[in-house]
Amino acid sequence: MKAGIELISHSQASHATHANSMTLAEKGPQRLKRPFKEHSSSKESNVSRWLKIFIRQFDIWFPETIPTMKVRYELLRKNFIKEIFNSRAFIYPFLGFYEVLTNPVYWKHILLFAVCYALIFVTIAGLFYVTLVPLLVTWAILLLGPLGVILVHIQWILQTNVLTAFVCRTLVLTHITNQIFDISLVLQDQDEFLNEVKVLPKPQKPHRKIDEPDAVRNFNTIKGSRIFKIPRLLFRMFFKVSNFTSLTLLSLIPIVGPILANQLMAPKRTFTYLQRYFLLKGFSKKQAKDFQYEHYASFICFGMSAGLLELIPFFTIVTISSNTVGAAKWCSSLLKGERKKE
Repeated sequence: MKAGIELISHSQASHATHANSMTLAEKGPQRLKRPFKEHSSSKESNVSRWLKIFIRQFDIWFPETIPTMKVRYELLRKNFIKEIFNSRAFIYPFLGFYEVLTNPVYWKHILLFAVCYALIFVTIAGLFYVTLVPLLVTWAILLLGPLGVILVHIQWILQTNVLTAFVCRTLVLTHITNQIFDISLVLQDQDEFLNEVKVLPKPQKPHRKIDEPDAVRNFNTIKGSRIFKIPRLLFRMFFKVSNFTSLTLLSLIPIVGPILANQLMAPKRTFTYLQRYFLLKGFSKKQAKDFQYEHYASFICFGMSAGLLELIPFFTIVTISSNTVGAAKWCSSLLKGERKKE
């Protein structure tokens, strides 16, 4: 009897020990998880703290960037949908094309423009033919046979035309296009506006305030130094080079590539055609960009129509001038709208 009682008590004790070990085993992982959670939460707090420090420092270094982005986002949100359906900016390149063909006052400028365009076209075509065309012909023959040779030469002409139009519009012939723009404004009865801005004030550099604290003055000196200028310049250069490279690679796609690249450059193209208007209005770079974002849908519409007219090879001699006239017509309507509001 005693032996039975001892066996029962021993089994109960072993069962209790086994239960305690099971509970400890269950609790063990929970104890191990707590430090992991604390460690992960501490990591998150460190990341959030460093992120706040970075944002605060970014606001100190570039105080106008975030407010400018917010303003432009609001301009896009308010005006884009409304303008995309109501804008008539797409029609101005075609109106300019009709006016250039029917008004002899532009023909002298177009003749001079044609000579410069031909020289630039021949130069770019020769460089393109020597460097890239042999590679494209080899690739096209392997894939498409004799048809590939024809497609590559069509691509060569389209690509050369796009590059020539870009060089003419932005780098070389701005003086001629400015004259065409002013002539068109005069014909649109905007000579009073031109007389008002005949003497353009030169932008003055901001002077330091005499009562400016030393800490602020020292910070502004550091902010304007090369420590901040070089990274900004490198970032802008990288963005421009990557953008140009991506568009160039896209335009290398046979037939379709130049058309897609042409249409993707629509807002930039419109901004280039309106450079004279921004100069006459006395806009700063920031004001011009704000104007672009305020009328971004109209910029897209105008740029797409102007780009389609520029796509036709050799026809670009006329269409760059006609697009300039179309831009002047659009600006004239904007000026008339401003006067009505006044």
